[in-house]
Amino acid sequence: MSVKIRLTRFGRKKRPFYRIVVTDTRSPRDGRYLECLGTYEALTNPSAVKVEESRVNYWLDKGAVPSDTVRSLLKHKGILVRRNLKKRGFDETGIEEEVKKWEAVQADRSKRAGEKTRVSKKAREKAAKAAEAKPEAAAPAAESQASAPAA
Repeated sequence: MSVKIRLTRFGRKKRPFYRIVVTDTRSPRDGRYLECLGTYEALTNPSAVKVEESRVNYWLDKGAVPSDTVRSLLKHKGILVRRNLKKRGFDETGIEEEVKKWEAVQADRSKRAGEKTRVSKKAREKAAKAAEAKPEAAAPAAESQASAPAA
């Protein structure tokens, strides 16, 4: 029996909610599963992932293969990083230090990604023209008020 760690869809129409489950590869997507390992809410900002790390490691040790999506979720949670460090022979303190470094790098990456906004060239030109037009429009109005006779 080949075992996979994958997502099972729950939730109503256009409001997906997923469970991370261990299942036989032959069973359907929303069919019977062996164990529920956690949940994934894609629509929250940022997306919420809750996973039992010990059970994930248990199933990975038994030979379960995560799907691409589950692999990326485990990677973002740092579970695969910890697992890799443990395989490479790091002790617990070394693993914690390396994970903290990794989390700092991930936080920096997400910060830089948040700063980058994809604005088209036309939108930038339009914003620049609007910025130039505002000071020019304010200057003639001020001159007309100064030259008008006081009543």
